[in-house]
Order: sequence, then C-alpha cells, then structure tokens
Amino acid sequence: MPAPCGRNLQLGDRKFALFAVQGDGRALRHVPSSLQADREVVVKAVSQNGLALQYASESLRSDKGVVLRAVSQNGDALRFVLGDMEDDPEVVLAAVGRTGNALRLARPAFLADEGFLLEAVAKNANALAHVAPWLQSHKDFVVKAVAENGLALQHAASELRNDREVAKIAVMQNGHALQFASPTLRAESEIVLEAVAQHGHAFQHAALSARGNASIVLQALARNGTAMKHATEELRTDINLTLLDVTKPSGPNGQAVALVDPAWWPLDQEHRDLALEDLERKWRRAGAITGIIPPFTGIDCASSSHEE
Repeated sequence: MPAPCGRNLQLGDRKFALFAVQGDGRALRHVPSSLQADREVVVKAVSQNGLALQYASESLRSDKGVVLRAVSQNGDALRFVLGDMEDDPEVVLAAVGRTGNALRLARPAFLADEGFLLEAVAKNANALAHVAPWLQSHKDFVVKAVAENGLALQHAASELRNDREVAKIAVMQNGHALQFASPTLRAESEIVLEAVAQHGHAFQHAALSARGNASIVLQALARNGTAMKHATEELRTDINLTLLDVTKPSGPNGQAVALVDPAWWPLDQEHRDLALEDLERKWRRAGAITGIIPPFTGIDCASSSHEE
C-alpha cells in the first residue's frame, strides 16, 4: 500500500510534492529542505498560495521571479521576502495591487514617497487606507489620488468626501466613486450627472431625492441610458411607457412591443432624442420639471450602449 500523504512528502518524492503543492501550496512546509529549495516546486506552491513563500529556502525568498509570483497571489506574502526584494518597488507594487493593506508592510522610504504612493493607489484604491492619516486629509494629495483611482475616495478624510472638487474628480475617473461621496453631494445634480456620464449604473448610488428628481433623471438618461434602471419606480414607469410609444411599429394596426431590459440601450440617436423630448413634455405638464434644462444637443450618447 502507498505511504500516507504526509509520509510521501517527507520521503522527498518530488513528483508527489509537485502534485501536492499544486493542490495546496502550504504543503511546502512538509517537504524536505531540498525540495523547499527546488524552484519548480516552490513556484507551483506560491502560485497556489502566496503565503507558502515562508516555507521556501532563503535563496528563493530573494528570487524576484518567485517573489513576484507569491505577492501577486497574496500581497501579504511581502512579509516573507528577503534581501533586496524588500526594496524593489515592482515587488511592493505587485503586492499592493493584489492586497491593498500590503502597503503597511512596505519600507518607510516607500511610505514617504508621494509618487510611489500614487502608483499604489492607482493599482488598488484600498492602499489609501494605509497611508499616513495626515495624507488622507491633505487635499492636494487626495485630489491626485482620486484622479488615479476614483474609488480611493472611500478612504479620504470625511471633510474631503464632502468636498465638491474632490468628489467630482473622483466620479469622473470612476462613476461608482459616487457611493463614497457625502450624502449631501450624492444629491447634487452636478456630481451625480458626472458620475452617470462615466458609468450609467453609478446612478444607483445617488440619493433617493436625486433618483426621484425628474430633471436630474432626464439629464442622466441623456448621458447614459442605463441610468433608467435606478430611477424611482414612478419615473421608471413613465420612461418605459415613453419607450413603448416611440418604438411602435408603423401602420394603423401597429402594436407597441416592449424592448428587452434595459429598454434604453438598443435605441438609435433619433429615437433617444424623441424619447427625451417626450419625457420632458410629459414631466413639464405634470409639474415635475419647471426650470430650464440644458439642451441635449452635443451630449455624447455613445455611452448609452449596454453596460453589464
């Protein structure tokens, strides 16, 4: 009968070790030191579980190829690197890209390097959570950070999440950053519409008052039709009825046929314009829109294509 799994590993069966670490990288801890120094075995192990790097030989823990495999699988493997790897920005950025909190393991010199920190945030928004607190409150730095990765807004100081300039830059980079803006800004048309222009589904993060505001909804639709899915039920019903009307087949016996959800995106520019004009007339008659709305001409509706 074959020896038990652990026994096979301890006997130094290389073929079995390769099979074992591909299934569970932590099995590297049970193999003889000769196999912990075997590059192929170690690469297989850290590719499955980056933290298996701790069981590799010292020479392989300072091998850049092996180390990059490990930190790219689990950024916390950065704690087990040796030699010059701790000072290699490519290694640290790979770790942060995979695991944002790996930044806490970086050398102090990296944490004091603004350029490096912005690269880290660009790779992983959560990196901003691990910079010095004073930087999270430093407007100039945060502006640069959210310009690289809008989702980093979630880790900015509260007063900056309520700063119109900061929030606008963040949502222009990533519309979904709207969810991290202050409640006040999530209700402001300028911020909401910038977010929607970047990604239609960002409208779901707008305040309920904005999603139920006919003027804002109309402008959101002009920028990105998928926003309709996140309007309040009452306005969404109006939108669907309008879509049915503008897509009726011609002829005296034509019947309106519902479009596949989301209903807006298959429309060509002509029918989008018709739908917007009909909605505006309907909502003005109902008193839902009273002020002046910027003209739709020139608004880029290409982003109204279907978004997953």
